[in-house]
Amino acid sequence: MAVPAAIKKCIPDGIKNSLIYHVNKYRWQKKQFPKLKTALWDDSVGYFFRQFGIGSKFKELKKFRNKYQGKRCFIIATGPSLTMEDVEMLKNEYTFAVNSMVNVMEKMSYIPTFYAIQDGFAYERLRDKIKATTLNYAFIADWKMKKEYFSDKEWIQYPLTAWDYFNAYPEASFEDKVSFSDDAFKRVFDGFSITYSALQLAVYMGFKEIYLLGSDCNYEKGVKNFAEYRDEKHMNACVSNGERMIRAFEVAAKWAEAHDVKIYNATRGGMLEAFERVTLEDVLTE
Repeated sequence: MAVPAAIKKCIPDGIKNSLIYHVNKYRWQKKQFPKLKTALWDDSVGYFFRQFGIGSKFKELKKFRNKYQGKRCFIIATGPSLTMEDVEMLKNEYTFAVNSMVNVMEKMSYIPTFYAIQDGFAYERLRDKIKATTLNYAFIADWKMKKEYFSDKEWIQYPLTAWDYFNAYPEASFEDKVSFSDDAFKRVFDGFSITYSALQLAVYMGFKEIYLLGSDCNYEKGVKNFAEYRDEKHMNACVSNGERMIRAFEVAAKWAEAHDVKIYNATRGGMLEAFERVTLEDVLTE
């Protein structure tokens, strides 16, 4: 990358080298994955500028930084162990709902505080329900989605990094691979599930006590999720997802331990053991 001599004098070496790295990374990724140009730009050059607070597409997200400092929240995933009874117990709590939870919101006595989705296949299957459902704060990944989806709601976009596409870059450091972000404006790491992204959003908002519910990480053949929207073919294709999710959650657990954030698993059963287990009843009666 050629940098004019006059500009070189004005830019500190650290910033200059970082910019060169991200531009080169973008060029390499664009060549490898030509269909992902926009996402690759955000992952490389866009990420560089977001470190300085520049990123108009995500300006709404910035309003949530530390907005709920020190509070607790519950992330309601859609694993097979989830029940409507458990969902109703969280009526007076800060809650994140994800994916197919929109299929049951008309049966709920409250609207979850936040809703999040990032998978294009899930959105396509759930689009009609999403459009018809009243949501409070709705978050969506900035890529993997068709352009027309962004006009369905007043979405708050977040910059999702796609691990499997982006981090084949030969010069990528460990921080560029599966990791955990405490600054969702700069980057949200893909941990193979919307729940992992919701964890990062919750941390960005300032929540210090986070509970997972319905996070079974169980994708064995024939096991159906709560409010299931997938067909049998897609369910069978997801068999390996659980193991990958668990590995990602282990990364989140290490990050949380080092940063004084408490993440608990209130799921009834399931395969996730990365976080301390608690029972929902005990948490709500404390």
